[in-house]
Amino acid sequence: MNPVNMAIIGTGFIAHYHARALLSLADVNIAAIIDTKPGAAQKFADNYNLNAMVSTDTAGFVNREDIDAVIIGTPNKFHLPYAIEFLNHGKDVFLEKPMALNTNEGKKITETAISTNRLVMVGHMWRFDEEVKYIKEAVVSGKLGKIMKTKGYGIHENWGPS
Repeated sequence: MNPVNMAIIGTGFIAHYHARALLSLADVNIAAIIDTKPGAAQKFADNYNLNAMVSTDTAGFVNREDIDAVIIGTPNKFHLPYAIEFLNHGKDVFLEKPMALNTNEGKKITETAISTNRLVMVGHMWRFDEEVKYIKEAVVSGKLGKIMKTKGYGIHENWGPS
């Protein structure tokens, strides 16, 4: 099986967490590093001994068939345009939180993912922490009674025991 070729867009603080996690996966290859600051992508690649393409511009990567997915860890104002562009070119997208600047932008990203049949994940990393797992177990077990959650566009459902 061929590895999943990833591009990391943005080399700030959170990108280091992604790089370390990706490097621990045998079936993933960090194929490209992109940052608008000159030299930042190369410095990042060198820091992790990556033999990756480096660039200051995302445009050269949206059509590349050797890039399967991207991690967008840029300032929030770029989440929508980058996500839409990569989704429309057949790439799966991981977005750092927040997903978008507002609800309408989030809906546009969601609709584009659905229409292009691509995956989008938003990096709410606490979801995987022990404390969050404990709270989820408390809700599901019924310790906290019935909990209501919002699903989709304002539809509510019970979450927890019946």
